[in-house]
Amino acid sequence: MNLFDPQGLKREIEELEKKTCQTGFWDDNQEAQRVLKQISDLRESVRVHEELCQEAEDICGLLQLTVQEDDQELYQETVEELVELQKRFEDYEL
Repeated sequence: MNLFDPQGLKREIEELEKKTCQTGFWDDNQEAQRVLKQISDLRESVRVHEELCQEAEDICGLLQLTVQEDDQELYQETVEELVELQKRFEDYEL
C-alpha cells in the first residue's frame, strides 16, 4: 500500500469491494470484518491525501497572489499556513 498513490489506493478499494460481493465472503465473519476495516482505512487515506493536496494547491495560489500584490501581511499568513500544512503532511506520513 502506497499512501502517496491515491489512484493505486482507489484500485485496491475496488478490488476489495469486489471481494465483498463474492459468494461465501460473508461466511467468514472475521475475514469479512478485516476486509471492511481495510476498505475503510484505505478510503480515509484517500480522503486525507486529497484534502492535503487541495490545501497545498490553495496555498500555492495564495503565495502567487501575495507576490503579485506585494502583500507582506498576507504572505506571512500564507507561510504560517504552509508550515501548518507541512506538519499535517508529516503526521500523515507516519
